[in-house]
Amino acid sequence: MSLLLDEWDGRFAVSRFDPDDDASVRRLLALVRSTESFWSLTRTPDEVSLICPEFCVPDDIAAEQDWVLFRVQGTLDFEATGIAARLTAPLAEAGVSVLIVATHDTDYALVKADRRDEAICAWASAQVDVNAATPS
Repeated sequence: MSLLLDEWDGRFAVSRFDPDDDASVRRLLALVRSTESFWSLTRTPDEVSLICPEFCVPDDIAAEQDWVLFRVQGTLDFEATGIAARLTAPLAEAGVSVLIVATHDTDYALVKADRRDEAICAWASAQVDVNAATPS
């Protein structure tokens, strides 16, 4: 199965909140809801994590900045296996950290912007093609 990734424009941030910090989570959610870009909210008993465009994060909210986002093209069948492995194994071999997010339809991979080119090369060597974003 061939795998094609689309790189999204812009930079993304990852924020972590205490699960009891409803005020900060609600404030940031109010900002990201208005964007048509990717954002993902995950809640566990230990944390709330929000991935969103950097421009949505106010200066007073701590965030790990400067991530680039890649989307697996198409809709993945729930029976498909090994997609995350095909994304992560080449990056692990290249020493590039990756953050994977899965949705109902597809998977996303985030890598730090300063490792973007290395990630694309690692994927290319594993027959994962990338439609790079147009530089802004």
